[in-house]
Amino acid sequence: MLTAVVIVLIGGGVLFFVKQPLRLHSSAKANGRLLACSACGNFFASTGAADQIVRCTECGTYARVDPNGAPMPIAPDFVAPSHVFDTYLPEAPRWPASCCVCGGPATHSEAMSITYAAEPTFEERMTAQAVVGVASLGTMRVAAHHVNVTERYKVPHCDEHAGGAMLVPAGVSFRSYGYYQQFVQANRATVGG
Repeated sequence: MLTAVVIVLIGGGVLFFVKQPLRLHSSAKANGRLLACSACGNFFASTGAADQIVRCTECGTYARVDPNGAPMPIAPDFVAPSHVFDTYLPEAPRWPASCCVCGGPATHSEAMSITYAAEPTFEERMTAQAVVGVASLGTMRVAAHHVNVTERYKVPHCDEHAGGAMLVPAGVSFRSYGYYQQFVQANRATVGG
């Protein structure tokens, strides 16, 4: 574990050296450089490639790596070539009414869906156990099973853009940093913060 030495001056100039652990993401050993988050000061790993989008592992703030390898704030009108701005997707999300790529007036909604395996609820497990128990006269155990969940949403787009959002399990990913910020703000009360 890496540590930082902090010099503490007390009263009449007495120096104390205090070792403090640096908070590092587990991939820091394998991935190139360490960057310091400008929002919280956490250190996290990055390859340091110019224009790379990075996210602080402590506070979740996104930054863009400048040509010198330092994180810099992302402009609100920035649109990435791929879906890089991830956030939690609440059960009943509020989608800002603007195009999720350019921020202009939305003219239609683009359907998107994702299907993934999820753990069954308590009721689903009990029903499966009852069915298998009756069918086998209680001689078989219920194997662990998963439930396929499909989520479907309609996301606002203008006539010039498509594919501005992508569903991922329990979340949504955007190309537009501005729309990502609007979505997070619109759903802040929903996710408890």
